[in-house]
Amino acid sequence: MDQGLPGIGWTRDRVETRLIAAFRAMPACPVYGHGRRINTASDNQNTLTQVLNWSRILDRDPDARKYLWAWARCRATRDSFGALCRAMGWPRPTAEDGRRRGAKAIARALQSVADNQLDNHKDAAGIFRDIAAAPVPVDA
Repeated sequence: MDQGLPGIGWTRDRVETRLIAAFRAMPACPVYGHGRRINTASDNQNTLTQVLNWSRILDRDPDARKYLWAWARCRATRDSFGALCRAMGWPRPTAEDGRRRGAKAIARALQSVADNQLDNHKDAAGIFRDIAAAPVPVDA
């Protein structure tokens, strides 16, 4: 289990829960990268787009982003992440380490925003402040 961070409590687990909820909101929505932004095939899911834009935090660790996004999609659609790893030729321990590393990096960045420590990143702060205020969607 990930340890809580000070402030509003962004943790690796909370980030993973939000990602899974975003993919559950639109399980068939193709997700693709374009430069530094992640887009969805539909613009009517603002929460999904906001959460997927956490991708910017992982620009320096694209493998972590790849593993985290793939894992969250599998959890949301109840597909086997292990089977996906085998099909893609990813060593499962490497993929698990990468997804945990990515979720933890996102949690740290969101926590920094919540603690008003990203004064030099005003453009990112607005995005993350909106995400932090949004309620966590739950399964129906």
